[in-house]
Amino acid sequence: MKLNINDETIKIELTMWEQFLSVKLDNDLTIPLEHISQVTTSKPEPLKWNDWRSPGTSIGKIKAGTYFTSQGKQFWCVTKEDNYLTLELQNEDLTRIVLTVDNSEYWQQQITELLPVIC
Repeated sequence: MKLNINDETIKIELTMWEQFLSVKLDNDLTIPLEHISQVTTSKPEPLKWNDWRSPGTSIGKIKAGTYFTSQGKQFWCVTKEDNYLTLELQNEDLTRIVLTVDNSEYWQQQITELLPVIC
């Protein structure tokens, strides 16, 4: 997974493997920074048994794809049990994006620093 931030957006580029696991036809998500309300690196609340995954994969610690939850539509691409990066969204089709990325604290800091400038 590759993250790119410019003055107005964050672009999340998935690898072919991540695309396959999440059953996502295009390889990226682009979110305007002004639509991000919060960025965290803490372990997210686990998905519940009644949350619908469609489409995607859930095998052991791998959770990849679109999930429909009581909190709204979410995209997860989690492949390990640490280095979480969670983006809480507003004014988007998705309410949350949950990822595992190397240097998650670095990315949290980079995104958070840009949020006050946008808001």
